[in-house]
Amino acid sequence: MPHYVGAIALVRRNAASPGDPEVADPAGRSEWLSVWNPARKALFLPEAEKLEGESYRDALVREVGWAAGLDAGKDFLLSHAPRAHIQFAEQCEGPTEGDITILEFYVCELFRKGRAKLDGNSEVRWLTAGHLEAGEANGKPIAARQLDLMKRADLIPPREG
Repeated sequence: MPHYVGAIALVRRNAASPGDPEVADPAGRSEWLSVWNPARKALFLPEAEKLEGESYRDALVREVGWAAGLDAGKDFLLSHAPRAHIQFAEQCEGPTEGDITILEFYVCELFRKGRAKLDGNSEVRWLTAGHLEAGEANGKPIAARQLDLMKRADLIPPREG
């Protein structure tokens, strides 16, 4: 029975200044880090498959550092507790039990030094709630599987229509 055990980092930055009259909803100030994957032709949030003996959090610290070129503790801080946890089995035809997915989502805050490093990275795209709802940003698709997982965890509302 195939399975996936991993975690996704919700790397956040504040796009608007506090009290900005153009942004009435504080949640509208948040943007989320994604990195363009040219081989898969999609934007991906940092995601890590959990290795044996590794915690979900440790897997993400490793992956955020690798995918975004950041140093843990110097450039970013990953929350100690997950924001959301989902676990489900996809139904398959036949005698198998289906694919099992276990995933946790962690919020990650950038330090000033980390934000400066990302500003110069051409593969980085900052996603708004509107991008996540639309499934694309500036004509580039956001990884459909990640969007589905975020909807399952109630982190973004399902699209209407």
